[in-house]
Amino acid sequence: MRAFLDQSVASARESGYAVTMYGRKRRIKDIGSSNFQLRSFAERTAMNHPMQGTAADIIKIAMVRVERSLREEGLRAKLVLQIHDELDLEVPDDEVTAVSQLVEQAMEGVVELLVPLRPRSPSAPTGRRPSSGELRRAHGIAGGKGARLVAVG
Repeated sequence: MRAFLDQSVASARESGYAVTMYGRKRRIKDIGSSNFQLRSFAERTAMNHPMQGTAADIIKIAMVRVERSLREEGLRAKLVLQIHDELDLEVPDDEVTAVSQLVEQAMEGVVELLVPLRPRSPSAPTGRRPSSGELRRAHGIAGGKGARLVAVG
């Protein structure tokens, strides 16, 4: 990890920017500053951007895939909000199972990484993914006018 971080800083020093896995660049203007505080902040930014920026790229791709899949399937569920690695959807009760599966497939297939995107659930210490029902109960989702499904990447 240290080698990756050091290489990120060295690359930013040479080019003046840091790059995500998808090629999105962020200018790092103070990377060569003689001011220690400005230079240190720029170095931390050069280390952070490749990882944090790539995570943002991945969730944006997932969001587009989810929205496209909802429309293609003719579902009434609506993508409401995206925050960090979370997609928030409003889902009619009769679509919760279908939308849960659709979202899971769309989000899991975004990118192939050496580090898996699937987090281990605290309720599943063996690595088993919780069911959509377990997820809905864990998030306080019940029946009614419509469910709110939160998908975490």
